[in-house]
Amino acid sequence: MLDRAGGLLSTKDGVSVAWEVEPENRVQRLGTRVLQEACHKVNKACGDGTTTTAILVHAILRESLKWVAAGAHPALLAQDLQRIAEDFEGANLWDVMCPEPVEDEELMRHVALTACNGDLEIADAIVEAFSRVGSEGMVVVEEGKGRGIELDHKTGMEIDRGWESSELAGPDGGPRHMDVPLVALIDAELTTLKDISPIVEEATQFPHPLIIVSRGCFGEAVKLLVANDKKLELPTGGKLQVCAVRCPGHVDHMRHHLADLAALTGATVMDPLVTPFSEFRSEMFGSAQTATIKSDSAIFVAFEDKYPLIDERVSQLHREQIDFSHDAEKLRTRIAKLTEGFCVMRVGGWSDTEIREKRGRIEDALEAVRVALEEGVVPGGGIAYLALSNFWEGAAGFSRKVPEFAVAGLGARVLVEALKEPLRVLARNAGHEGAVVLERVQKAATEPGATRPMAGWQTGWDARTNEVRDLRHDPIICDPLAVVKSVVLTAISTASTLLTAEVALTRTGS
Repeated sequence: MLDRAGGLLSTKDGVSVAWEVEPENRVQRLGTRVLQEACHKVNKACGDGTTTTAILVHAILRESLKWVAAGAHPALLAQDLQRIAEDFEGANLWDVMCPEPVEDEELMRHVALTACNGDLEIADAIVEAFSRVGSEGMVVVEEGKGRGIELDHKTGMEIDRGWESSELAGPDGGPRHMDVPLVALIDAELTTLKDISPIVEEATQFPHPLIIVSRGCFGEAVKLLVANDKKLELPTGGKLQVCAVRCPGHVDHMRHHLADLAALTGATVMDPLVTPFSEFRSEMFGSAQTATIKSDSAIFVAFEDKYPLIDERVSQLHREQIDFSHDAEKLRTRIAKLTEGFCVMRVGGWSDTEIREKRGRIEDALEAVRVALEEGVVPGGGIAYLALSNFWEGAAGFSRKVPEFAVAGLGARVLVEALKEPLRVLARNAGHEGAVVLERVQKAATEPGATRPMAGWQTGWDARTNEVRDLRHDPIICDPLAVVKSVVLTAISTASTLLTAEVALTRTGS
């Protein structure tokens, strides 16, 4: 239970707990801040594994300081740990943990259950959400009404901007539905009659509604649209329906969102710096099956003949995701909206405290499932880390005698012991002796004639039943491979930083 300035929070989330630890001692506070940032980094990358990060950082640092006390040079030891971290980034090393692809809903459910602390309602909702949006889809969590969890799968591409004027709204100020609208995409602000007139004049040639998406429609331009909406007679009969929508995103990113809409509608994005408004032609219009425009959003449903354009645009966004990793989350959201892989999960509860706690677990579990779908899963319950420990114990080929401290080479020894700590802590938390549980697992996992234990999917410890069993059998105990990677690499980096910190400068007073 966390007593925070923003209100009470009940949580089992490691990163939330870490941020609440604030030692009185200023030097200790510096070390705590380093660990908090490590947990935050793992949480942002994977949504899970933050508690294990804290455990592993502490274990690596503890084992390292034992060698330093015996005479090892901390800088050389830190360098050796960093070299091992570089080796860890090689894909072949992770094969030691026997990753298994997530190809069915049952395994996905087990990943979600592990990440959300065994809440079956949350796990089932997450599985249903991903079954609707697909592995590349996007699930957004919002606060909802009522007691449970509601899913709202968005069909069509939704943008978070609505009509420019309430006078362009639908009946009684409600949503406005347009069938087979013309769509004009303008990479500029529309402010004068000269800006808007050529577009409206071209649209009057067709018996279809008109939607203009731009960087903003103001002044005389929006007044002209309001004056002509449902009033201007068309040569083909009937009256012109017209609506203006502002492009989503910040000013610097509007052009990218216009390009997304161009793929969905087949429209040509008009830039008046290149082509004057007076030269706007009907060939620049795009179209959509339907469009629904509200005060704060608009949804466009594409024709099937636009799917090749959408696929091409999605491929381009995937390439950008690789080149611009800092915008990966935003790019993934845009991909999801283009492919209709967008779902809103609304979380309800009896109190704000319950909703905040549940929402935090859902967000962590969603991220864990997403990374599991990308890279597969490995043994849970600390067994994946034990497998890496066994690998390094065999790879190092060291004896138990004291090494030469003048040279590096202690990193593997440190990790062999530190990577056993997650299983030990799990055992202690379940009321058992960590060393005893570790010995039971290693003994059961030792193959006949093997020189070292190979802990993998075949052998692990179930804390609920206190039995050593095959973790592939129901109930499956697993962790996403991406979580284990992030935890190990972040823990090594963080522990190395603390190991080589010799001087601390702090502020006095308030």
